[in-house]
Amino acid sequence: MKRQLFFLLLAAIINWPAFCRDFSEKEITVRATDGVAMGATLTLPNDEPKAAVILATGSGIQNRDEEIFGKKPFRTISEFLSANGYAVLRMDDRGFSNPDDAKNATLQSDVDDIIAGIQVLDSILPEAPKGIIGHSSGGTCAVRIGAKNSGIRFIITLAGPAWSGDSVSMSQNRALAVSMTGRWEGENLQRQILSVAKSDTPDMTARIIITMALNDALGEMSKQSKAQEQIQQQVSAILSPWFRSMLRYDPADDIKALKIPCLALNGSKDIQVLPQNLITMKELNPDIETKILENHNHLFQQCTTGMPQEYATLPGDVSDATLQTILQWLERTIR
Repeated sequence: MKRQLFFLLLAAIINWPAFCRDFSEKEITVRATDGVAMGATLTLPNDEPKAAVILATGSGIQNRDEEIFGKKPFRTISEFLSANGYAVLRMDDRGFSNPDDAKNATLQSDVDDIIAGIQVLDSILPEAPKGIIGHSSGGTCAVRIGAKNSGIRFIITLAGPAWSGDSVSMSQNRALAVSMTGRWEGENLQRQILSVAKSDTPDMTARIIITMALNDALGEMSKQSKAQEQIQQQVSAILSPWFRSMLRYDPADDIKALKIPCLALNGSKDIQVLPQNLITMKELNPDIETKILENHNHLFQQCTTGMPQEYATLPGDVSDATLQTILQWLERTIR
């Protein structure tokens, strides 16, 4: 009997975090208007939720945790907020389970998928105020929805761009090049490529133009089979429906149209969406509350350089400062 009690106590100690969590998890499916099914996790506080939040991922096909380099920032945000009284829905991106589902994905389909998630939240928690927390391009989607959807009560953008898609891409590439080499010699080439991709030029014609531009830039190196393989991969990414739609979108009008509470955060060392982004955000809509988190990168980790190469080496994922900033704003804002 004593031996059995010992093992029961040992099991309880090992599983103590699971026994004392202040929230529960529910696996659900979100179905888009075109029928695409996306797996999702809803974390629920043990008491009645103060509000219900949906998390919107950044660019690329990501899982519901927005997992990168083993970091799971959306899982951390979900569990932290639910432990503090908020219901949080996080979804796999379309294409995560079946890559074919994302072939024709655009920024608008991202918006539509988030709205589908909000509708699921409405069906489960009809009385709870609804909001969106969007990271990077997910912040862009949050602004688009918040400006037009009367059912959304608040939004938080984490490095959500205030500039047009092509401007964000230019500033990102410039910052990366200068950080790595101290200079940027590819500005004219970048402008040429983005101009073609942003235009209505048909895909086949655009592919020829961009391929020729890259071949010219590489010179003799472009004749290598490996170089051609990389060029075609790059051209395919640039001419994907999602990337072309992102380049064409300017969030200025939607930012101006926001009438709901909005918190916009940026890291001071973010080189993917530069912190100057918040100046534009505030100029476009003075009612938006903005804050720069010192020594934070694009993933809202505390960092040294802000370079993507550093992401995997940093301890943890989302910093405590980021989590507390989000929570304190929600506590002031949700009534």
